[in-house]
Amino acid sequence: MISLFYSLLLSAVSGESQQDRTDRDMLAPWLKFVWESYKQCLDLLKNNNRVEKIYQEVAQMGFRFCQTYNRRTEFRRLCDTIRTHFQQSQKYSQQTYSVNIQLPETQALHLDTRLLQLDTAIAMELWQEAYKAVEDIHAFTTISKKTPKPQQLASYYNKVALVFWKAGNYVFHATTVLKLYVLHKEQKKNITHAELIRLSTKACKYFFRLEREFQRQPESFCFD
Repeated sequence: MISLFYSLLLSAVSGESQQDRTDRDMLAPWLKFVWESYKQCLDLLKNNNRVEKIYQEVAQMGFRFCQTYNRRTEFRRLCDTIRTHFQQSQKYSQQTYSVNIQLPETQALHLDTRLLQLDTAIAMELWQEAYKAVEDIHAFTTISKKTPKPQQLASYYNKVALVFWKAGNYVFHATTVLKLYVLHKEQKKNITHAELIRLSTKACKYFFRLEREFQRQPESFCFD
């Protein structure tokens, strides 16, 4: 009875429920501990070809953790950490056990992690981080000369188109939709005529939208 009265009194004064206080007192320290564990593991495993698979698995676990518990700040820090580690691996690539980005297995591991990073940013609606993830994937494919598989590339184009749409970059959005149409036309052997019509119509629709946007706000388009 006393505990019930105490709980009601606290709720009236602070606006917090018993569950809110329990989450703050018990869940928050646990989440902080798990996050620090991921961070320390990544720092220990970075740029070592003997444990690079474990490194990528921990990074992917970190992304899922951030999404599950909606840890936006930690997600941004995780992205920055992985980005820094990748830059360091390029800087110290001549060391004995450094990660060799030209190996197919290493490229596949990195690409899977980067695509999950993009997926997580979109799921959490962190559009700035999603844009950075697109830049990271582009930089990675440029350095490694690794072209994603057609299925991965199609999924990537769909996500990039969404990011550009959210950012208001309608030119890039329309271009990405067009590249998706070309990819399906060239790579998908069993594509139906109806699906090609649907994809081409979608691309045309967004290019027509560009024309209307240009007529309405020509100053927002830069052709330099």
